[in-house]
Amino acid sequence: MTDTATKGSAPQKYVPRFKRDANAVPSFRLYTQRDIAEAIPGEASHTFNRAFAPVDDTPADEETCTAVSVDTAAASHDAPARPLADEFCRIMVHDRAHLAPPKELWTRHNIAQLDANVGRPVPLFQESSARRHTFEFVGWYRVMRWGLCKGGSTAVQAFVARRKVSQVDKSREYWVGVLGQDWARVELERVEDASLGNPMERRAS
Repeated sequence: MTDTATKGSAPQKYVPRFKRDANAVPSFRLYTQRDIAEAIPGEASHTFNRAFAPVDDTPADEETCTAVSVDTAAASHDAPARPLADEFCRIMVHDRAHLAPPKELWTRHNIAQLDANVGRPVPLFQESSARRHTFEFVGWYRVMRWGLCKGGSTAVQAFVARRKVSQVDKSREYWVGVLGQDWARVELERVEDASLGNPMERRAS
């Protein structure tokens, strides 16, 4: 009787220990946004972040952008402006913000720089669903292709409605901005090159 009941019972879903125990350490290394920004300087507030341009090689009319603090408690917009290069220095995938990460990402920032980065290996960090505001390095990825979705289009409305982060209450101004802006749907491919390594470990050594 006991054996029959055991065989017929539904298997339990495996839950990693670090999700069951708040004090457990995951088997992979997690980094804060500050850790990553210090190791790989550049923008800190977008999905596709541009690297800082070398100061000596920057023309006087080069586009600049205010460097945003990566303090997760409060982002400061008072930091001095830094010139930006067209190259992406890292890709940051925030939890619940995308539908099929990391192979498909959506962005409304730095769209003009996507063409310049097609085929370039870029380190990608994905936010932990168990420990918010911490990221795992998941590998190097390159942009394969991308398409523009105009603000207010059916594609943009469908994407915004389906992503989990949209289930949080937001102001009317937020929704007008998110739905009204153009978005890029970006397809990425993992770069299988062990020589690239973990950029965070290179910095540590």
